[in-house]
Amino acid sequence: MSKNIILCVDDEKMVLDALVSQLQKEFQTNYVIEIAETSYDAWDIIHEAEELNQTIAIIISDWLMPLEKGDEFLISVSKHYPNLPLIMLSGQVDDQSLKRTQNYSNLKAFIRKPWDKNELIENIRKFAL
Repeated sequence: MSKNIILCVDDEKMVLDALVSQLQKEFQTNYVIEIAETSYDAWDIIHEAEELNQTIAIIISDWLMPLEKGDEFLISVSKHYPNLPLIMLSGQVDDQSLKRTQNYSNLKAFIRKPWDKNELIENIRKFAL
C-alpha cells in the first residue's frame, strides 16, 4: 500500500527545501512529500498520483508564483477535487485574492510567511485526508 502525498507548491527552491525538511521529520512514516515549482508541475504530480491510485492528502501552495498565481491554481484544484484540503502559505497575497480563494476553493488555512512550523504541522494534521 502506498503512502498518501503532501504536495508543496512554491517557486522558491529554498522554501521547498525548508518545507521538505520540516515535513519529513514529522510525517515521513505516513506521507510522501512531493514538491513542484509551478502549478503546471503540480498538476503533473496530481495526474500521476491519480493514475497510480495514490491519494493527495493535502496541497500547500504559495500565492505569488510565475505562470499562474496560487489562488487560480487552488480554485482550479477545487473544481476537480472539491474535497481535497488546501493550505495557502504566502507572504505576499492580496486580500482580494485570499478572499476569492476562501470563497471558491476548499482552503482550510492561510499561513503567512515566514511560517510557524508548529502551526503548519498542526493544520496538516487537522485537515489532511
